[in-house]
Amino acid sequence: CDMAVVPLVSGEGVKLKVLDYMAAGLPIVTTKKGAEGFDLLNGKHAIIVDDVNEEFVKAIEYLIENPKVRRKLGHNVRKLFEKKYKGTNLKKLSPRR
Repeated sequence: CDMAVVPLVSGEGVKLKVLDYMAAGLPIVTTKKGAEGFDLLNGKHAIIVDDVNEEFVKAIEYLIENPKVRRKLGHNVRKLFEKKYKGTNLKKLSPRR
């Protein structure tokens, strides 16, 4: 099944991979750090967990087992990308200005 997995636990800056996944309409499993700087809502646009641990693995398994949820998250995250980020100057997204 197609999904994006972003096990980010540290770092800063624009997360281009997350934007790519959003643009592609892929359901995303990520950490709070991976979702930082985007308007991703847990359960609506992505599955967002605290850390890369058992909870992270369970989130991936949940999406594998639930194609309807994968489709819903993918659809919602693509709509969010179209509304908020398509054509955005990446410098505006960077926390370092």
